[in-house]
Amino acid sequence: MLQEPARHFGSGGRGTPGACLACLLGLTSAANTLAQPHQDVTPIVVEGRIVTGRQDFEQPGNPVIPDVRVFPGFFGEVENGTDDPGFSAPGNTVGDPRPFPAGTLLAFDIMDALRKWDGADFDSIPAETMTVSLGANARTTPTMAGTMVAGFNFVAAGSTGGFHQHTNLFLDEPFSTGVYLLTLRLRCNWAGAAPSEPFYFVMNQNDTPENADAAANYVRDVILAPPACPGDADGSGAVNFADVLSVLANFGGSGPAGDANHNGFVDFSDVLTVLANFNAICP
Repeated sequence: MLQEPARHFGSGGRGTPGACLACLLGLTSAANTLAQPHQDVTPIVVEGRIVTGRQDFEQPGNPVIPDVRVFPGFFGEVENGTDDPGFSAPGNTVGDPRPFPAGTLLAFDIMDALRKWDGADFDSIPAETMTVSLGANARTTPTMAGTMVAGFNFVAAGSTGGFHQHTNLFLDEPFSTGVYLLTLRLRCNWAGAAPSEPFYFVMNQNDTPENADAAANYVRDVILAPPACPGDADGSGAVNFADVLSVLANFGGSGPAGDANHNGFVDFSDVLTVLANFNAICP
């Protein structure tokens, strides 16, 4: 049995002297070490809001794919842990997207309880939690649906407005096999950039690639599907009292039923969305 390593890979980003991922990988055998593609979350600022894309460091030129909110990954770089996906932002851009001003502090928030794929959806809250850490800082997913946990500043933008940093992700006991959903958002201390929409890490813990792909596709196709009509929580084509009942019946779930504002989970904000659009008829 491999011993679980300390709950941080290092205090610096990938490639910096503080990063110690290679040291920890030396604790595991070659048979147990998995090579994970280096594809990072890429925050940019568009029209005054943080927007996430994906930067692929495995491809020539490290291309950035814009408007990505689903990021697959897997545990196993260390036992029950990984430092991927990381975060990488370009600098020196002109217009929109804008770079972050030098020194801007980026932080994350955990927006929901950890979820586990059951083959059909992510409604299930498992016995496991997930911990996000960097150095002495750590935050663990809540156990109640729709609960937010404020994160911490994990990087400062450099002189060109860019940065590259990897936080650490650990699945907590009992470490069962499955595909887990971590819901995050990004925020910063720059008034010119509102927080991002929720984005999702779909993390595979010793499950099949097919199950992991199905889970990621569910997030893309169902949780992130554009709403036909704000406030229409039951898909009836109109906003009425039945939508309030749908929100209440599915409270704490991950949608689509009851998710009137389509943010990926069902909570009191969906009641407010129904009321704000009451009696609307969907096109």
